[in-house]
Amino acid sequence: MIRGTRVLTGNEAKLYTEVVSSIRGTLVGLGFDEVVLPSLWDQETFIQKAGPEIVNQMWAFEDKGHRPVCLHP
Repeated sequence: MIRGTRVLTGNEAKLYTEVVSSIRGTLVGLGFDEVVLPSLWDQETFIQKAGPEIVNQMWAFEDKGHRPVCLHP
């Protein structure tokens, strides 16, 4: 397990889902739209903002099309 993360199971997972659902319902009720971001991004997005050294701090790799991609930090 990665430090700072944990697996939610049972009642804890159920509570998490209920809280997220409640917040989502409130925000949608206020007129906000939900946004779901992809987990996979073009590396250049982060290189432009943080510099090329950021690649060494991310899960970066080439996809099947040989494009440099990374997991969203």
